[in-house]
Amino acid sequence: MNRTTVYFPNILPDSYDYDAVDKGYRHKKIAARELPFTDDKLIELFDSGVDFEKLADAYENNAFNKAVALAAGQEWAAANPVEPLRPGLQQLAIADKLQARIGHCPEYWLPGIGTGDGLGYSKELVCGKEWCPECGQLHSIAHQRRMFSQHKRKDKTTGTDKVGLSWYDKLTQLKTAGYWVIEKNLAKRGQWHSKTALENDGKIVASVFSGEYEIKQRRAAGDIVRRGEIAKIRGRWFDKGLRRWHFFGDVAKNIQQVIDSQDGIKQLPLSDDFSPVTPNPHLNTITESGYIPDAKFEHIKSMLKQALGDDDLIIHYSFTSEPGRIVHLLSYVTRATFLDIRWDKFLAGSLYGFRNMRSWGKWDAAPVWSLDDLDSSAKEIIAGVDIDSVRRIGKGLDSVGKPIQWANRPDKIVTLRIIQKSPLSEFVDYGAGFGSFKLPVGLDYVRVDETPQMYWQRLLNTVMAESRSQDRLKDSGVSEVNEMYHRCVVCSNKLSKLTSYLVVNGVLMPYCGQDKCQEHMKETKAQFGEYGISSRMVKDG
Repeated sequence: MNRTTVYFPNILPDSYDYDAVDKGYRHKKIAARELPFTDDKLIELFDSGVDFEKLADAYENNAFNKAVALAAGQEWAAANPVEPLRPGLQQLAIADKLQARIGHCPEYWLPGIGTGDGLGYSKELVCGKEWCPECGQLHSIAHQRRMFSQHKRKDKTTGTDKVGLSWYDKLTQLKTAGYWVIEKNLAKRGQWHSKTALENDGKIVASVFSGEYEIKQRRAAGDIVRRGEIAKIRGRWFDKGLRRWHFFGDVAKNIQQVIDSQDGIKQLPLSDDFSPVTPNPHLNTITESGYIPDAKFEHIKSMLKQALGDDDLIIHYSFTSEPGRIVHLLSYVTRATFLDIRWDKFLAGSLYGFRNMRSWGKWDAAPVWSLDDLDSSAKEIIAGVDIDSVRRIGKGLDSVGKPIQWANRPDKIVTLRIIQKSPLSEFVDYGAGFGSFKLPVGLDYVRVDETPQMYWQRLLNTVMAESRSQDRLKDSGVSEVNEMYHRCVVCSNKLSKLTSYLVVNGVLMPYCGQDKCQEHMKETKAQFGEYGISSRMVKDG
């Protein structure tokens, strides 16, 4: 809490105008003391007649006692040092927690409503961990989001919303894509076994490819690098690029080599204490480059080795100008390689909070190729993904370009599964875990501060309140009554009178009881039972 300087009325002169200057308890020319209250709270205390001098004495005595206790605690801690944690214990503890969550993805989804088109929108909330059985699959929701989804974040400097392009949108700006793979030899792979090492060396590689490392080295050597020279140096390098780490290589080949070295063993056991898989962290980088002459390629290799301090660095390079191959490259680089947390639990714990999708440069150029330029194999990768819709919903916009009002808390995934299977919802799957559906009724959708069950109860309360209002008008002799209507939860037809309800999960919902609605309830009874929902008719008194 902020401290406020307090000036006490009893030390002010009698001629002081209390009402003119904040009731006389603050003035810069009078000696003061500090209290941990806001101005509004102080005004409230002053009006209630609190003795501020006694309050200040009590506060200062309390602060003194806290200081004495803190000093005694620090003295005791110095005399009884805590035994340091065993190296890697924290990482292993984090890995144990992550391992306990395996198999529960996805658990929740985020509902929303388009403020322009009135449709409901859904976003499945997945963990995104590579060792997750769901997210680690090729072309899973997490994999598709890494390729096609745009993300809206707060700009730390301006505080405004900033939407970053997806990797697919960035690669459409590259006429030719150069693919670099940087790894260490077998004896030095342990150097890339922590989040700090991966983050730092990833930044170093990006600085080399962008030309910033060469500029920094020349300035460190005493050269005066002017603005025109800086532009020339950057022009010799790559002005934009993408980078992402793979943590394991060909795991199947690695396991088979271990099996072949063991006579009479056809399958190796895998447990928390034993893993036949050896981590092989290597950095994948995509730049806008084609054929590189040998001399320039050797210069790039020498700069990378110098910057990373490793003369044995292994560097591979290839390039392609075919849009189909670029899409295959996108799918390959963004795929998951850490498919089992038991392969290396220490590394898994170290990667907690690690951001692996990085880029540099300005991505404001026009696309140079589109979906029409892709071959059939590349289109299979994009099959099932409506890129335009995924891009739009990632920005938080509905089909007419208006903002989507997302709920402030997620709902359980079972609700979304019911919506997806219901023919009345007309659910549309855009891929990457995004979708839209027809709202269940013609009134407001779920507010951001309530659950779907609360929504149905609010709807019923509104209907009953209007019904009671009409009854009062009729009793008072009013001949014309405004038509009250609501909608059936099954068919969404308007109802002139509420005669029956449908009870779902203990919540009453409007129901018309027509033959087609009853047939639909019979057809979907098994579906409701699958998710623990029972239904029955309740006649209105």
